[in-house]
Amino acid sequence: MPSTTPTIAPAHPLILTRLYHRWIPRLAKEPTSTLMLITPGNRFLDLRFSRSSAAPPLLLHGTSGQYIRTATSGLRAYSVDTLCGQPQNQLHSLLMQENGDLLESGVLCDPSDGAEKRYEAAWRLCEATPRIAVVMLLRGRGGDVVGVIVRVGGWCQGLLAEAGDVTAERWVRAEDGQRQWARVLKAGNGWLPCAAACLDRDESRDAGVWQGGRYWKEAAGLGFVLEKVVGVGDRVCAGDGREWEVIERSQW
Repeated sequence: MPSTTPTIAPAHPLILTRLYHRWIPRLAKEPTSTLMLITPGNRFLDLRFSRSSAAPPLLLHGTSGQYIRTATSGLRAYSVDTLCGQPQNQLHSLLMQENGDLLESGVLCDPSDGAEKRYEAAWRLCEATPRIAVVMLLRGRGGDVVGVIVRVGGWCQGLLAEAGDVTAERWVRAEDGQRQWARVLKAGNGWLPCAAACLDRDESRDAGVWQGGRYWKEAAGLGFVLEKVVGVGDRVCAGDGREWEVIERSQW
């Protein structure tokens, strides 16, 4: 008899909110606001902000890289990890629950004592609307990735980790029919051009002003010019003069 357990297609883009994490056999808890975005090109960005910290927000952990999945397993190949100087791969099992939540389990190093322990984490899936994904990268002098911006649907996150300084942002698109984006969390003092990844072609005439065929958009008091909606190969100049390259733009 065939299995009726629901599964997720390996290349399906995902917006995942973590419900809890626990070291087995400890009790489950979730002291963080954790959101992971995974694009159709299997690129991910996972940011974990403390729920208990006072302003400004405190970033506890940020990771990014490639996320290779099957229906029952996942492999995170990290290119940026704010807690580990040498990013590593992390293999784990995935099991879709009957209610649609995703259960992750495996073995990780517990930072409290440095010991490897079994763990499990539950994630809730959110619908990606609109069906757009964008990835932008910033590389350091040695060619290593030091900055990444990932947008999936109505969520966008950015992470910049260089020379011991870490900046992270989370943006969300309001569901009020106005298609307005707002930055809801920021840690650190760096500059991240997340707003460039949040621009949709169908929004351009509503949200900004066309001048000479170019679109001007302002976000959080910062202005920049786009000849068109960002596409693969485009470069966005940040406020510090460095260029972020668009390596993925997907629509499905």
